[in-house]
Amino acid sequence: MAVTAEMAEEDSKRFEEFRRRVGNGLVVTDIDQLHMDITEGIAEDIGMGEAYRAFVKNISYERIRKQMELLRGYSVERGATKIGEPYSGSKELIETFRKHGLEVFGLTDNPLATVPENQKVIQEKLGIQHIYSTSTAEVREGIYTGELSRYHPKEELIEHLVSVFHPKKIIGIFQGENDHGAAEKVKEKGGKVFIVNSNSQILNKLADFHSENTEKAAEIAEKEILQSLNG
Repeated sequence: MAVTAEMAEEDSKRFEEFRRRVGNGLVVTDIDQLHMDITEGIAEDIGMGEAYRAFVKNISYERIRKQMELLRGYSVERGATKIGEPYSGSKELIETFRKHGLEVFGLTDNPLATVPENQKVIQEKLGIQHIYSTSTAEVREGIYTGELSRYHPKEELIEHLVSVFHPKKIIGIFQGENDHGAAEKVKEKGGKVFIVNSNSQILNKLADFHSENTEKAAEIAEKEILQSLNG
């Protein structure tokens, strides 16, 4: 179908509206293990549930790369049906920020999150439309190859979003020990850090706001974080 001038103009208007929303306020949040579990159901399906639960306690790109080799030959379509439900309160937290005109971007180290079939499921379940992962699982004819795309750290992704959209407000929501670099980047850009359900001493020292779990997070966002940004 040919792209008409009217269609191009409409696309331009939509992008400018999107740019305006992100410029008003940017929320970056981890996804996996903070708001939902993307991989545990898949790990159980291939008989690696216990190994997966041990793996998530100490995540690194090299360990992720080795774990991806275990999915070689596994069906993407089947795996998409194994993605877990959002944790209690997580979808409400995302909706709270969007309701106040801030755009939410999911940043995750899980390479399955940006495989299109999985991304669609996460978008529908959690309500996050913009999802970035530090690497992406490679797929050929609907089957995982066991390989990963090139790694881009979360700090690099945050830097890119800020440089493109120049948001007036920035909030970072994190939980895992490996997210301290991303939290520091948010602080460097003048943003606020919201730590949810984390035992990380490093993250808790960086936090401007805390919630002991996702169930209470939306209330804290509404009563504390948004009020402080708008005050």
